[in-house]
Amino acid sequence: MTTITIVEVEGDMEEDDDVADDHPTCASSSSLPAARDRGGEVAAVVRRLPDGWTSQQWSEWITRLPWLFSKDGSIGCTLCRDAKSLLLSPDKGGVHLSEEWMNGDVSSKTKNNLRKKIYKHRDSVAHNRAVELAETRKQAILPNQILAINGKLLEETSNAFRSAYMIAKERMAFKKLPPVMQLQEINGAKVGAVHRSDKSCAEIIGHIALEMQKKFVCNVKKAQSKISITIDESTVRGRAYMIVYVRCDVTGKGDVDNVFLGLKELVEGTDAESIYNSLREALRVAGFDD
Repeated sequence: MTTITIVEVEGDMEEDDDVADDHPTCASSSSLPAARDRGGEVAAVVRRLPDGWTSQQWSEWITRLPWLFSKDGSIGCTLCRDAKSLLLSPDKGGVHLSEEWMNGDVSSKTKNNLRKKIYKHRDSVAHNRAVELAETRKQAILPNQILAINGKLLEETSNAFRSAYMIAKERMAFKKLPPVMQLQEINGAKVGAVHRSDKSCAEIIGHIALEMQKKFVCNVKKAQSKISITIDESTVRGRAYMIVYVRCDVTGKGDVDNVFLGLKELVEGTDAESIYNSLREALRVAGFDD
């Protein structure tokens, strides 16, 4: 197993309380000299700090200005490196970032001159635009991640709803949804791991039916169509149910259709008054409450 040890090499420098802004972790490993053992494995990576700076001074600088990085005794700016080039509004022209700061090639023979270059770069228009861009990217990370997750879930849910609707339309058993979803997944569709059971199929179909019923009632009201109601009775396992149909012009173009509205259990009984009360309740629940 290869062990890599980072060693910071100081140049000849005087003690100075000023701090330099550079981030050691931002240095490129490909540009650093490395000591190798006899087996050819990397034993140490040597990081040469700017001339005249101690490790303590460097650490203090990067605490204040974390966008600095060191490379072979020179320094650079991580924000400008990531931003590459920025354009201001057309009326202000473009702002081009310094290649030296982007590539980490900024150096000086004296500490004072290097500090001046750092401060000058820190206050430059191009660097400040790079800072603004970095902040904007940070703020956009979470919303973009949420949008990506929501988009994936929406695609998976849409595929499940279409499959369940097809099963209901073709009068297939709810237990057919799992193999249908498996087939879609094999064909490359994103189906997720949630809506894949017969229970999910029943719930999805029930939701679709409810939404279709709401849309139907809304269209009838909007068209102000006259309606007639037809009811039928059915018994399932000893329980009496009332089937409600609505005959009306749904489109408003004179095309009359018979539309299934719903199924209502006759809990109160099968006498005339109970049927009437159950019918009114069924119409109210469907949205015919006028």
